[in-house]
Amino acid sequence: MKDDRQRNLADHQRLQEERARIRDKYAQIHRHVFQSLRDPEGNSYSPAQFSLQLSADGDVLLVPRGAARGAAFVPDAVGGARRKQRD
Repeated sequence: MKDDRQRNLADHQRLQEERARIRDKYAQIHRHVFQSLRDPEGNSYSPAQFSLQLSADGDVLLVPRGAARGAAFVPDAVGGARRKQRD
């Protein structure tokens, strides 16, 4: 019983460390994407004002936070964005 408890505690600690590593990696990727995105005038998008969403067809959508459903921006390959109606 004591061995099971020790093993469970070690597993829990390992999983917490892995979760923290994944959270840090996600934050790095999120910062990198937002630093790379630009509107047609060359201004960066604020992560406080926009969020990224993955659509069913694989597009990455730039969605204004708190915006009504239905409107999103799809970043162009050249760094701009175009408006897209969500299905």
